[in-house]
Amino acid sequence: MPESRPILTTERLILRNLCAKDLDELFDYRNDPRSNQYQRGQFRDRDALEKLIARRANDMLDGIHSGQFAVALREDDSLIGEISMAVNADVITLGYTLSYKHHRKGYATEILSALLARLRELNPRCTFIAQIESENRASLALIHKLGFREIARDKQENCITFQK
Repeated sequence: MPESRPILTTERLILRNLCAKDLDELFDYRNDPRSNQYQRGQFRDRDALEKLIARRANDMLDGIHSGQFAVALREDDSLIGEISMAVNADVITLGYTLSYKHHRKGYATEILSALLARLRELNPRCTFIAQIESENRASLALIHKLGFREIARDKQENCITFQK
């Protein structure tokens, strides 16, 4: 049984709150270049990750509040990644990381499609924003597949901003 209640469920995945049992896997993929090469500003040391889990353990998916959520396999509730949302009025900025162990399986498309639909139900006026590093081909393909369109390029930061 999961330590935290599922917030959103898809065919293969669960979106839920981060919990203590996620620490080892979170530490593993946040410290592996296959998962972290395009991530900026993420905590990587164990103490900071423990504090992050404690701080985010009760985040709500309501389209009003910012939050950070675990992406877990439905079959065994094991952590495979995380999604963060920064909410500012009707603008929701999304970030996501999947463990290198679970790349190229369609998991990001599956959970983000469901999440975008749920957030649109909760806040029909919301606009979604995602910033992707220019070299992150997999994430660029994903964001296009999800229907985002490019709105800006920051050559100094080497990232592209998308909106939906």
